[in-house]
Order: sequence, then structure tokens, then C-alpha cells
Amino acid sequence: TEAQGYLNQALKIHPNYKLSYLLLGNSHFYLGNYEQVVTMYRHVLKLDPNYGEGKRNLGVALRDYGKFQGEKANNLAGAISLLEEAVQYLPNDFETYHLLGVAHGQKGDTQEAITYFKKEIELAPKNASGYFNLGVAYRHAGDELNAKKAFDQARAIDPDLPQLKAQQQ
Repeated sequence: TEAQGYLNQALKIHPNYKLSYLLLGNSHFYLGNYEQVVTMYRHVLKLDPNYGEGKRNLGVALRDYGKFQGEKANNLAGAISLLEEAVQYLPNDFETYHLLGVAHGQKGDTQEAITYFKKEIELAPKNASGYFNLGVAYRHAGDELNAKKAFDQARAIDPDLPQLKAQQQ
């Protein structure tokens, strides 16, 4: 919070200094003020559309804001919208695809969930949770054969995966 005061002062002196906006966004991120974070990072990219750190930070902010919207604010449509935008900035982030798979699964769009879980697995093939979630999505789609294959793959990677143990009970 103290840093924000200094950064705002710096912006009064030099209003087009992208690093001040980036750091201001970082401070809001640590405070959990997602709307302000996204606003700051968008401004960074307005000043410099090719700024790699700005793009990455905006992607992470959108991903985490989407996760918050889905898990805490019960705003599934908002979560999906934020996560889909995050993918544009984080095309190789398996966590974003995981969250999109979960959100679409919660929405009841099983085929879309399957697509996102497959992308998650493509990016993180040793992630047992990805296979487990794919299995759940296949099961909801009525495809027990592929569900079993996905669960077996999850078990092969991590036989102690808590979700698998809970499923057996």
C-alpha cells in the first residue's frame, strides 16, 4: 500500500512511464484487487503493446481473476470470459486450460471441458489431475471407456492421487 503512494506520485511526474503502471499492477495483485490489476496491466500494454512482461502479467492476472470469479464470486460466465482472454496471453499455461475445463464442466458443457482438459494434458502430460478431470468429463459425457482410460492414466502417474482415492470410496 505504501508503494502505491510512491508509484502514484511517480505517475504524476511521468504519466507515460510503463514500469510505474506495471509495479502498481503488481502491488494491486498482491493485495488481491483484481479489477485494478487488470486495469493497470491493460494500461501498460496500451503504452507498449509488445511489452512481454506486461502481457505475461496481464495473462496471470486474468487467470487468477477468472479463478476468483468462478470459485469465490460464483460468476461462471465472468470466469470463462476472463480465462478465455488469459489464454491469449498465456497460450502454454496448463493451469489456465485446467480452469477453463473446470468452468465448462460446471456449466454443463462437457465437450468443451474435454477439449480444455486435453489441452491441459498436452501441456503437462505428467499431471495426474489433468487425466483425472478428463475422466470425470468423459464420465459426464457418458463415455465410460474413455473415462476408464483417463482414470487409469491418472493412476499410472500418481497412484496416491487424492481424487482417485475419494472416487474408490
